[in-house]
Amino acid sequence: MYLGSVRFFKHLILLVIVLIIVSLLIGLVSAHGRYNKLEKTTERYENALSAMGYVLPERNGSKETSKNSENEQAEPSPDQNDFFLPSFSYQTQYPDLYVSPPASRHESEGNTIYLTFDGGISSNTAAVLDVLREKDISATFFVVGSYAEGCEDILRRIVDEGHSLGMRSYSNNIDKIYSSVAEFLSDMERCFKFFKDETGASPLIFRFPGGSINSYNSGIFQQLIAETTRRGFVFFDWNVLAQDVYTYEDTSMTENVLDGCAYMEGGIVLFHDQYTDADELSALIDLLLRRGYSLEKLSPEVQPIVFSYPQPRRSQLK
Repeated sequence: MYLGSVRFFKHLILLVIVLIIVSLLIGLVSAHGRYNKLEKTTERYENALSAMGYVLPERNGSKETSKNSENEQAEPSPDQNDFFLPSFSYQTQYPDLYVSPPASRHESEGNTIYLTFDGGISSNTAAVLDVLREKDISATFFVVGSYAEGCEDILRRIVDEGHSLGMRSYSNNIDKIYSSVAEFLSDMERCFKFFKDETGASPLIFRFPGGSINSYNSGIFQQLIAETTRRGFVFFDWNVLAQDVYTYEDTSMTENVLDGCAYMEGGIVLFHDQYTDADELSALIDLLLRRGYSLEKLSPEVQPIVFSYPQPRRSQLK
C-alpha cells in the first residue's frame, strides 16, 4: 500500500523541499523586480534633480564606489557630503554684504505713522530736511546710490540729523537688477558700501524698487526676500500713497495721506523727496500731529509692512 508507506513519506518530504525552494525562488525574483523598480524610480528622481541643477552624492553600490575596496574607500568630496544647488551660488558671494539681524521686532501702535521718502538726492531734498528739522520729526529716506553721487553731504546730513537712511538700489536699472538674484546683490553691495563709506554707518534697511513684489521680479521675488533676510537686512514696503509724483485733479497729497492713514489706522507713507512740496509737507505734519498721530522713523526693529499676493478663498481651492 502506497499511502502511509516509507516511499510515500519520502515523496512527501521531497515535495515539501521542492515547494520551499520554489517559494524562495519566487521571493527572490519578486524582490529583484521590486529592486529594479526602485532603482528606476530613484534614477528618474535623480535625473529630475540633476536637470534642476542639483549635484547629488554618489549612492552606495554605484560604479564609482564599487571601484573602491571594502577597506579602502575613497574620501567623499564636499559635493558628495552636501547637496548644493549651483543656482544658489550667490549665497557664497559678496561676503561683506551682511549685517546683524534685529534681536526682536515690535508691532507699531495704531496711531504711528512713518514718513518715507524714495528716490535720489535732489535740489528739493534739502528743503524736505529743513521742514523735518523745524518740526523735530524723524523720517526715513530710501536713496538711489547713483543719484546721490556729488551730494554726499546730504547723505551725511540725513544720518547726522537722526533720520534713517535706507537703500533703494544703486543704479535704479530695474531691468538689470531684477534679471537675477546675483545681479540684485551686486547692485545692493555697491549701494551698501557707498553709504557706509560716506556716512560711517552701515545701512540696515532697504526698499525694493517698485516694492517687494512687482512685475519685474515676479519670478525671483521669493529668492530675493529669502537671501536679503538671510544676510540680516530688513525691507519695507508701504500701505499709504502720498501720490506726490502725480495727483488726480480732485485730490491733493495732503488728502491722500490723511485719508490713507485714517483708513489704515497709521502705517508707512510713500513720498518722493524730489516731488514733495516742502510747504505742503509742513502743513501736513501739523495736521497729522493735531490728529494725534506719532511720526517715527523706520528701523530694523519695526515690524515691516510688506506686499503679498491675494490668497484664494477655500472655496476656490476645491
